[in-house]
Amino acid sequence: MNASSKASIFPAEQRQVIETDGLKVYNSFMAGSYNQPNSMPFGSLTVLNEIILQGGKGIAILPEENTLFIILVMDGSLGYQDSAGDIILLEKGMVTSFFIKDNKAVLLHNPGSAGLSAFLQIGINAGMDFYASETALPSPVCYNNAGGLFELFGSAIIHERKPYKFFIGKFAGRQEAYHPLNEGGAVFVFVLQGAFEVQNRLLEAKDGLLIWSTGLIEMEALSEEAIILLIEQPFPYSLRD
Repeated sequence: MNASSKASIFPAEQRQVIETDGLKVYNSFMAGSYNQPNSMPFGSLTVLNEIILQGGKGIAILPEENTLFIILVMDGSLGYQDSAGDIILLEKGMVTSFFIKDNKAVLLHNPGSAGLSAFLQIGINAGMDFYASETALPSPVCYNNAGGLFELFGSAIIHERKPYKFFIGKFAGRQEAYHPLNEGGAVFVFVLQGAFEVQNRLLEAKDGLLIWSTGLIEMEALSEEAIILLIEQPFPYSLRD
């Protein structure tokens, strides 16, 4: 790893776990009374949750502030229903985004009567200067194909002050990849499946790693069909942000 680079790890086993009837939520970032040393949000990226729903169960997404959400389905099927009643069905390996404002809600539910639905919920505090469609739900993208990193959404979702970018990739064992990082930027790495070595650090499933003060991210898959997510904040970053 570059000697000048800096990193902070978010271990999967230190996530906050909230469990109710038919619902289990793993919070990577601090929420409520949860305040682990390595649980500070990444700039305006304030939500990174793994959510598991039993058959027929659902969860309402009602943020206190205008928020962009990214949903990646990791297992099973997931139903999406917005305040207008529009419904879309997402399958395993699909990712999509939606923007919630003005105290409106979205319902995410497991449409089956049996079996689990597991998905990753990412939330970015959008504030008032967010440039994206407020109502359109982009067509789901399948991320479950091998072939290295590719960018999700492109420039379709961008915050004026903090333009996050999302990259995802599925790798064979011992396959390597490199990701350049703008000067002063940072990247949050999250392992969806399998294991990776990233900047000489071992990351297993659901571990996170925040990296900054480097120009190149180096990664190697340590297992077959390993899946990794990169959330890039390509503007000057510091832990005080």
